[in-house]
Amino acid sequence: MFADKRIIIVACAAFAGSAPAGYAAGEKTPSASAQSRPAVWTLTVPAYRVLSQVTFFDAIDKAGIVGVKAVEGRPYRISNETGDAQLGPSAPAEALEKTKKKLRDAGLALISYYAGDFGGDEAAMRRLFEFGRTMGIQVFIGEPAPDKLAALDRLAGEFGINVAIHNHPRRPNRSAYVYWDPDVIMRMIEKCSHRIGCCADTGHWVRSGLDPVECLKKYQGRLLYLHLKDVSEKGPRGHDVIFGTGVADVKGMLAELRRQQFSGPISFEYENNVKDRPADVRQCVDFVRKIATELGQEVQ
Repeated sequence: MFADKRIIIVACAAFAGSAPAGYAAGEKTPSASAQSRPAVWTLTVPAYRVLSQVTFFDAIDKAGIVGVKAVEGRPYRISNETGDAQLGPSAPAEALEKTKKKLRDAGLALISYYAGDFGGDEAAMRRLFEFGRTMGIQVFIGEPAPDKLAALDRLAGEFGINVAIHNHPRRPNRSAYVYWDPDVIMRMIEKCSHRIGCCADTGHWVRSGLDPVECLKKYQGRLLYLHLKDVSEKGPRGHDVIFGTGVADVKGMLAELRRQQFSGPISFEYENNVKDRPADVRQCVDFVRKIATELGQEVQ
């Protein structure tokens, strides 16, 4: 993706617009008023990855199995009823209205959306944010090139939607890919407003040979979103497993989130090819709720 790490260290234009709740523009740490408010974790599930790869409506119908009230979207077909329309900026207004009604009827919120590289130019990014505003999305997740950050920062402030930089695992045959390294991402976003932050994929950190608890510490103050995972073993062959049965120290990660007063979405991106993926994810959700109760942490 990138020639080397030097391309990562770019100047993201300072943005004086609105910041996430608890941050004044340009602040590096939460304001005093934010620290006085109780942190709440919102549990969510990626519709495509976990519930249904057929249509988004099919995923909505299955969401109750998992026991969450929010879903994460990505570009794929909305429903048989809406034809070939994809969940995203290209969808006709009528298809999006039907999608919002389907979500309301199911008691679900589409709070996040995986946006990949965020499009080819600023006009495409603007269409993405307009779609996000229409759907009530709170955060976009993806891996934009560094030269897109200034535009994303402006749009994030204008629309009030956060952008969380995601990490995939380190690959020996892809030395140019550096987003697996939390230090690289933190250097990349250090001059951005706090609308630009991090999505921690904890399973990919374990696959990269990193300690996810230590990585979360590095993201303190810029952590906006999680793909929380437990993994069968360290290294690239590790696959997702039910929380508490792998090597990723999920309890330790939750305790670290509690220490940081993290207040945001936790997504259960469970990619193990098992017979009943939603049933496995339900066990992960129940595990997090149990540990949250032990920690005195509010969860919704």
